[in-house]
Amino acid sequence: MLQLNGLGLLRTGMPPSAGAIERLQDAIRSRQFKAGLKSPFAFRIPLFDPTWLLDQLAPVGRLLFTRGAAFIWCCVVLAGTALGLYHWQTVTADFSDRLLSIGNIGLIALIYPIVKGLHELAHGMALRQYGAEVRRVGIMLLVLMPMPYVDASASVALRSKRERMVVAGAGILVELFIAAIAMIGWGLQHAGYLSRTLLQHLPGYRHFNAAVQRQPAAAL
Repeated sequence: MLQLNGLGLLRTGMPPSAGAIERLQDAIRSRQFKAGLKSPFAFRIPLFDPTWLLDQLAPVGRLLFTRGAAFIWCCVVLAGTALGLYHWQTVTADFSDRLLSIGNIGLIALIYPIVKGLHELAHGMALRQYGAEVRRVGIMLLVLMPMPYVDASASVALRSKRERMVVAGAGILVELFIAAIAMIGWGLQHAGYLSRTLLQHLPGYRHFNAAVQRQPAAAL
């Protein structure tokens, strides 16, 4: 009942008083705080209302949630997937050893909160794109690692199933896009390394390189 009333889905025929609204908000915050204490490995700390930030990013959202942007997303993700499959043996070689190395764990700890922040930002931008409110953003201690979170509960008020699906999937779509960009970047770097290696082993390239290196000596 508290959640329904908080979403404005209950009609009593009487206008709510300011005191009633304040008591309702206090009750909701108290219940959320107690729920967080019961789950210390997923404790949420609300920080601020992100409406001003999402309003500033509204023009970007209008470009992202279009068919053209969806087409670009599909092309990039398909290209990244194809490169990953093509280099599957190289990507998966000694995967567990590389993943659990000290340097890689530190890199993951640095990058993952940023990726998670973009994930949550995508949820918020999708909600604002469809006219819903986002009133809370904060930090969630997930297994003692700080992660940003966005309160996307207002998505239940969206009438369109498609809109609710976009809001729910916006975060993972952003993560897939980032992963595809990373794979494409790695593939281009890997291809460049292979091309240089092949050129260095071609007889013509070796003779040309040797001739170039002898020219300064001959000039002297």
